[in-house]
Amino acid sequence: GVRHACVVEDDDRNGLRPLVEVRRGLDAFDFGPAGVLLLEPVPRRGATDRPLGGPELDCLAELTGLREPLGAAVDAPPGVAVVHGDFAPWNTARMADRRLAVWDWEEARGGSPLEDVFHWRIQRHLRGADTLDEIVRDAGDPDGFAAAAARRLGVDPDDAPSVLAHYLDETLGSEPRMQWRNVRDVRERGLSLLEAVR
Repeated sequence: GVRHACVVEDDDRNGLRPLVEVRRGLDAFDFGPAGVLLLEPVPRRGATDRPLGGPELDCLAELTGLREPLGAAVDAPPGVAVVHGDFAPWNTARMADRRLAVWDWEEARGGSPLEDVFHWRIQRHLRGADTLDEIVRDAGDPDGFAAAAARRLGVDPDDAPSVLAHYLDETLGSEPRMQWRNVRDVRERGLSLLEAVR
């Protein structure tokens, strides 16, 4: 699929800026079966690998608010939020003006905004951050990060364990992810740990 980059404004209400800024296209070409859209670089700051923080949650909240105009583009049913599908530190960058740049939208689809939260955390876990036990325990904690993120994104915090189970089962259970042993192990162990939480 074609990869896109855009910039989503954070929750800074001091001025009116566009929510989405599409970067200038430099070139478009076919690469095997995929179409490639080459965009101008995004000026960024900070670390590529980082915990999910305020700017990222603000971005997901903005994306949730765009469900109507974007839903048809990603075949999301009416009223269902649009999720990025591969929301991770290496597909985003904090910019100097406090906005968040986001790219690699080819897995965008309808779903729960919490799927993007759990994708971020599980992808970092696969690279050595947060233990799986912490992520699962947090999903069931009414005072935890997942519950706070759910409230920020307009999702019932009680849904967090079932959204995490759906993410582990469906997203990590799909090809090509299931080909990687560590992903298979995380999926199976995560679903097992969730049984105790639900």
